[in-house]
Amino acid sequence: MKIMAVLIFVFLTACSIEPPQEREYLPFLIEKFPEERKYYPEETMVFVFNMEILEETSGHFKATGIESETVLETRFEANRIFVLPPLPHNDELYIVIGSGLKSVDHKPLFIDTETPSKTGNIEILYEVGGKTPELVTVLPEINYSATIVLSFDGEVDLDKAEIEPVPEEVFVIDAWAVLSYDAPVKKITVKNAISSERESVMDDITVILEGGNPEKKELEIDYSTTDVSYSINISDESALAVDVDGIRKICEKKCSVTIEGLKPATGYNSEITVFTTTGRKKEKTVVETDSERPKIMITEIMHTPSKEPEKSWEFVEIYNYGNLDFDLNDCFVDDNNNSKGIDPLLLRNENDELILRPGDIAVITGNEAAFGDLIGSALWLVTKDTTIADGGLTSKETVQIKCNRDGIMFTEADEDPKKFSTARGYSFTVDLEGNFCASSVEDGTPGRVEKCPETEGSLCSY
Repeated sequence: MKIMAVLIFVFLTACSIEPPQEREYLPFLIEKFPEERKYYPEETMVFVFNMEILEETSGHFKATGIESETVLETRFEANRIFVLPPLPHNDELYIVIGSGLKSVDHKPLFIDTETPSKTGNIEILYEVGGKTPELVTVLPEINYSATIVLSFDGEVDLDKAEIEPVPEEVFVIDAWAVLSYDAPVKKITVKNAISSERESVMDDITVILEGGNPEKKELEIDYSTTDVSYSINISDESALAVDVDGIRKICEKKCSVTIEGLKPATGYNSEITVFTTTGRKKEKTVVETDSERPKIMITEIMHTPSKEPEKSWEFVEIYNYGNLDFDLNDCFVDDNNNSKGIDPLLLRNENDELILRPGDIAVITGNEAAFGDLIGSALWLVTKDTTIADGGLTSKETVQIKCNRDGIMFTEADEDPKKFSTARGYSFTVDLEGNFCASSVEDGTPGRVEKCPETEGSLCSY
């Protein structure tokens, strides 16, 4: 036995055989992520791992559109995971990769370099842009036409020189492209159109109109005016688009275009071009705005007071922002614009007048309101019962001031508190610039018009 031991020692020494060393552990990890950029719906995203993936654990890799809630299809191939198109357009892609994903030799995915044994998820967001726009609608649907209107499901830039035959004029209105010719055509081809968002060239588009020459129709135009605006109302069975003083609009048979921000009792030159199936029809006219009329706006709605009983602390505040007295005789407050609980406006103090002077404020309450001197110098108006309009105000119902003028009911002011959510005890407020916000103090500011922070909300509402 001693001789055998000596021989083994001599053999090992002579052959220089070293004892086995401990092998270094190689973790299973993601070797390469898709680059951080905006992707498009037709693209494929690839995640590369350092080892082949055990496909039975594929449920630990998920790709979902946040807005669309679309669960995307994936493909596993050796050490790669492919997220397959179409990706959800104009969405964010949420990728979750769990540590339960394993290599073929059953190693769990390496989640944290500092804590190798840590389990959990890798979560990543990728932005997905819009898809290449597609042609959705062609107007007219039948017969040749001197005006062809193309509707796309995204914004498209067209080059007039790339359209056959070349139109006299091309313009875009939102997702509509209008091609105008001097005479009806039966076929067009649009080449090298560009997706506005993606700046990529689209495939050629060919439109063939079946039928014959279009029938010429009579153009009818009428006008309606206020003291600060006028509307052009167009009726023509052959109309497809219109241009009124540079304002363009798709106009299939009938439409109206309103020009706003004008001066009272003033004449304005108006030039109208109607693009029809038979050609362009033009008309010039002079439109005169009405004489100045009184104007009011709703500046505050306390719909959810914190004090009890609520009906005694609800109020609506109105303001005369015009230059003329506003006659409140035969005027009413309504909610939800349905006239179910419409209430006439009455004076709280009989010695006052139902007239709201320029720059003055009126506050409307139920007839048991407990405001005391809070209203200050404002005109205090009450309803005929203890609540305002149909059983009181709510945060979800609109409020209107309506006035009967010669037997016709006009809505003189209209506001919607859903534009801005307020906490209990704080009123919905609109300032003179049309910004809206919550009142700066609890219980609101009845009788005092507030200035809203410009960051709160902005929407001209009067």
